[in-house]
Amino acid sequence: AKRSAPFIKVVKEAKSTSTGSITEAGLESESGDSAQVLVAVAVKTSNVGAPDQEPREWRMRLAVQKVGDVMKVSNVEFVP
Repeated sequence: AKRSAPFIKVVKEAKSTSTGSITEAGLESESGDSAQVLVAVAVKTSNVGAPDQEPREWRMRLAVQKVGDVMKVSNVEFVP
């Protein structure tokens, strides 16, 4: 929480925006009401200094947990 405030300020000043699209997803494991999902994402970012950047490919591991009748993301990790 201490580090998030300065980061948020820089992002706002740079007028940074990011838009992502899931390109692939697969179930890694599941147990009861929780699961691990691997996701490939294409992310397009722009800011005042670089308005037209090429999309970047990211891989993430999402932990999902059943809450009521809905699965919700409970954690996100970047995968090298």
